[in-house]
Amino acid sequence: MTPLPVAQASRAGDPGADAADRRWSPLVFALDRLFPKRGQAPYAPLERLVVLVVVRAMSPDGASGECNCFLSYPTIAKWAGISVASVKRMLQKHCDGPVPLFYRSRTGQTRGRHHACYRFTLVRHPEKFAAARDAVRAERGKEVERALRDLQPERLALQRQRVDFGGQLTEAEYRTRLAALEKATRRRTRRMGSVPQTTRGPEAHSRTLNATSKSCVAGGCWSES
Repeated sequence: MTPLPVAQASRAGDPGADAADRRWSPLVFALDRLFPKRGQAPYAPLERLVVLVVVRAMSPDGASGECNCFLSYPTIAKWAGISVASVKRMLQKHCDGPVPLFYRSRTGQTRGRHHACYRFTLVRHPEKFAAARDAVRAERGKEVERALRDLQPERLALQRQRVDFGGQLTEAEYRTRLAALEKATRRRTRRMGSVPQTTRGPEAHSRTLNATSKSCVAGGCWSES
């Protein structure tokens, strides 16, 4: 896969940016997106609730220059008054949607506090972030397809072991082994590309866009374009 070549940029520690971030509210930003005065927002009612719960917990991170928080699924479910299963469904729907307002990452710690749950980071340019995410996923899909095509010799060898080719495998056993072979290949391909893609893919794209948007806030020219 060819990750998006977007460099990470941040204005963490910049007094002008810090002052602008104190005036700028992630919750107001989310409300404007979730409940626009004009047009329709691409969010389900329950999705809006979960997003508001997550964004409400966010605050500026001086180390990264972003707005983030870390929350467990049970905590989100408790605050939203819904089940954990509903939280998982809505988070998956939102993060895979056309206008995600945050992304999830497994960082292990946030601002020096260790945690096993996800970190949620605000996305200030959702449409551009979604486009970068989709480009990364499309390229990853092509890598998987290439890896599966390279399995043709193994497929043929497995096929020769079927009973109708004089081998020992029944049709069910053949299909089970073939599915396991393809699953292992997909998993290996994803694992090989996961670290650089996560680092340089849509999350890095979001960090760059977030840094750009903060400079606009500081200069009084906030724009979503």
